[in-house]
Order: sequence, then structure tokens, then C-alpha cells
Amino acid sequence: MTYRSPLERRAVRVSRLRTGGLVALVCVLALWLDRPIYLLTVGDEQHLERNDWYQMFRAVGFLPMWLFLGGAMALHEWRERTPRPTGLIIMGCATGAGLLAELLKVVLGRHRPDEQGHLDWNPLLGAIYDPDKYGSSLGLPSSHAAVAFGGAVAVALLYPGARWIALAAASGCAITRLVAGAHALSDLLLAGLIGWVVAALLTRRHRLRDARALVRFG
Repeated sequence: MTYRSPLERRAVRVSRLRTGGLVALVCVLALWLDRPIYLLTVGDEQHLERNDWYQMFRAVGFLPMWLFLGGAMALHEWRERTPRPTGLIIMGCATGAGLLAELLKVVLGRHRPDEQGHLDWNPLLGAIYDPDKYGSSLGLPSSHAAVAFGGAVAVALLYPGARWIALAAASGCAITRLVAGAHALSDLLLAGLIGWVVAALLTRRHRLRDARALVRFG
């Protein structure tokens, strides 16, 4: 573990507080802007589904896509005996973010937006004790966007040179959920935060090891 002076530790705490405050502010603004942005951006879902660009970005939030991609990488790494299990990490980040999003949907209990962009909240854990009424209509956060950002942020952290393409793909997935009317802005922002947190935690050990190797041999 790298030694940090009291001044450095204080600077880290201040930075984290600022980051947390900024995230909280963005979330509050998103909740306030949910309905106006929904009404401004929602399109014809049937027309969108015939659009190849829409389908491509929509697929980034499909968990099996990340399992195929990560699985292919994992098989290559196993055959080459590489020490870093990148493929398994990417699979784990996408899967973990999606599962956490599904859990939070039940806990937070907010409906998907209706045709007028209204967002109703269910009782806590409503999808469990009345699944026919609540289960399929919950939208906060977006599971597809969480999967997309979980996998994409993992790629961005493990392969910094590919970060912009990976994050652009995940952002494109989030936009498809917005224009299709399936989710509100805050659904997507929370999903992105979930993906970032899960990926940061699951890749931390390997990023620290890579940093130490650069210091040792750089």
C-alpha cells in the first residue's frame, strides 16, 4: 500500500466529497428533468426497431453479447496462459451491474414512464408481493444500460486506449432506451453509476497490479 501523508489523505477525502456532491446534484437535476426530456426525445418505437443503428446500440445492453465477447477473450487468454483474466472480469462486470440494477428496481419500485412521461412510485418491494401489478413495469434503474456500462467501463479501465469507443457504445445503448420511451433520464444515469461502481470495484486489483508493474519496470 502506498503511504499517504495526512495532507494527501485530506485532499483525497475532499475530492471524494466533491465527487459525491456532484453526483447527488446531477441525480436531483435528472429527477427534475425526467418528464421534459422524455417528452422531447421519445420516438416511434416501431420505426426505431427497423433502424440498424438503433438495433446495434440496443444490443450493447444485451447481457449475452458481453458473455460471448468476454468468453471469447477468456478462451484466448486461457490458451495463451495470460496471467490477467480480462475476459472473465468483463463478463463479471456486465453481469454484476445487471443483477444489481434488477435488485434496485425492486427496492426503489418506480414505474417506467407512461405516454405522458409521468413516473409513479410503487411501495417498497412491491414487485415481490404483487408481481402481476408491479414486476414488469419497473424502470429505475435501466438493466440494459447498467449491463452496457458495466461491460464498457470495465473495457475502458482495463484497456484505456479503447475507452472512448466502449463508453460511446454504452451511451448509445442508454440513448436507445430513452428515445424508445422505455426509460427516463434518471433511470439511465443511475444505471451508468451502477456500471461504473461495479466495474471500478471488480477491476481495482488488476489495475493496481498493472500500475505497480509500470512503476517497477518503467
